[in-house]
Amino acid sequence: MDLNENDILVPLDVPKAERENYIHNYLAITQKCGRLMSFAGDQKIEHLNNDFYGEGIHPDDGDPEHLFRMCNAIHAITVDGKTVNEAMKIYTEA
Repeated sequence: MDLNENDILVPLDVPKAERENYIHNYLAITQKCGRLMSFAGDQKIEHLNNDFYGEGIHPDDGDPEHLFRMCNAIHAITVDGKTVNEAMKIYTEA
């Protein structure tokens, strides 16, 4: 289902002068489907040493660079249209 600009509900706190920009960005980031998966990477970084380190936790989870490699792979799949296998190659080469 492709959304168009008339389908987007713009929050009231978006200034009128920025309405078109909001709609454009919303359609771009959701690829006109209205769905978006987002997670707070800054919280992971904040808690790296306490929560992502120790017995049973892969060493990559304690490496901030790991988060950026994952994001590159996700971007390759969702934006660039790469397959999961192609994205994993990007992840391991980063």
